Amino acid sequence: MDQVLGALAAPPPAMSADEAMAERERLRLETESHRRRQGVLRLSGT
Repeated sequence: MDQVLGALAAPPPAMSADEAMAERERLRLETESHRRRQGVLRLSGT
């Protein structure tokens, strides 16, 4: 999980701001759906 948060905090410099934002959103939704499947849904940002 720490690897995911690290990737969110530091997108590759080759990405535009819009691409980085879209990638963060994609990863957030992916993580959220994974947590939901695990039954450990938490509010994002905590």
